[in-house]
Amino acid sequence: MHRTDPGLALLGLTTRFVLAPLLLSACPSGSSDLPAGPAAGDTTPPTTPTHLVATGATATTLSLGWTASTDDVGVTGYSVYRDGSRVAEVAAASFDDSGLACGVSYAYAVEAYDAAGNRSAQASLAAATQACMPGDDFPNATNTGVRPGVSLTDSGSVTSTHDGQVISGLNVTGQIVIVHDDVIVEDCRVNCTGEGGCIVIPEPTQVTGVIVRYCEAFALPQPGQRAETYAQAGIGGWRNHLNGTMGDMQEIAFCNVHGVDNALYGGTGSIHDNYAHDFVSWRTGEQLHQDGLQTYGWTDAAGLRFVHNTVIGIATVGDATASDYDFTSSAIALITGMHDVIIADNFLAGGSYTMYGPSQFGQPGTADVHVIHNLFSTEYAARSGYFGPVSGFVPGPGWEWSGNVYHPGGGAVDASP
Repeated sequence: MHRTDPGLALLGLTTRFVLAPLLLSACPSGSSDLPAGPAAGDTTPPTTPTHLVATGATATTLSLGWTASTDDVGVTGYSVYRDGSRVAEVAAASFDDSGLACGVSYAYAVEAYDAAGNRSAQASLAAATQACMPGDDFPNATNTGVRPGVSLTDSGSVTSTHDGQVISGLNVTGQIVIVHDDVIVEDCRVNCTGEGGCIVIPEPTQVTGVIVRYCEAFALPQPGQRAETYAQAGIGGWRNHLNGTMGDMQEIAFCNVHGVDNALYGGTGSIHDNYAHDFVSWRTGEQLHQDGLQTYGWTDAAGLRFVHNTVIGIATVGDATASDYDFTSSAIALITGMHDVIIADNFLAGGSYTMYGPSQFGQPGTADVHVIHNLFSTEYAARSGYFGPVSGFVPGPGWEWSGNVYHPGGGAVDASP
């Protein structure tokens, strides 16, 4: 396992939005769109993969491994199926599956294929994710994202066209860009692989009243392919901490965000009942902060309400895996200047520090910051984060830290690092 250096600067990040959708396809077993290389006349299938096992599991990920097949000409790759649907084509004899539900058993099958399209018999395995977090009502993969029964229409990238627009029921490959007031985005699934972000207000746009709810926002980062598969932002707006210009969202709710660098952006509004997990880590090149919630050090009179979210600050994709994971920078990153903040009833885990406070740069704590009744998971580290639960909290007027406990165990979490 690895950690992210907590000293990396949070300020001055610039998000670029490059519309370059990565088109994905899903094909049933035996379809003809797999490599049909030069081995004309070859009718001998590869041997069946053997010793298929689960090599690692978390509450939301499973890692599989198997003994490689052989073929008279050569094995081209393997098809991996979950519950009867093909979810991946891989060249190596291993696969990491993410974005799963906790405490659920999945039926996997793996088959080998060669350049001529011959397929082996399938090896099969039942494997389960780790148990769910306490309380059935905490946000997870089963109660966030697109609501059951909603039919989705395939789409490329979408940009809002007028104030008050409702964007709903889309399966987007690309991103949803919001440049108008009072836009509602709901029941959308957005694969923003290779984009700047999934559902975003781009800078320097200044809009108000935006609501995003019941959406899944994700990327599919591939090992060693940062330039092609990276996505910085899941859902959110931006706020310039120097001059207070704003593009924050009024509400982000019931969303499932994974596979990105930072899940949720915003310094004001209501962010509640979201599930942020399975972050990306790149082990070469530039390393940016990876946060569940990243703020901008500016809060208007309405304040920020971050309530009843699940944030697992662990990176399992990109250059990381479920069995060789990295700690992200934090589950929650506040920046100097925050005030009128409530962080309550959340389930938090991981991060270099699980929570960075608004005084992290050595300035006094700002007014009316309340951190109450949160659970700090010890699944990945004894004190929740790699270095500890919190850093950068200097009490100021209206400061409150109470009812925050470790899970399991119930011991009180100290606000000092």
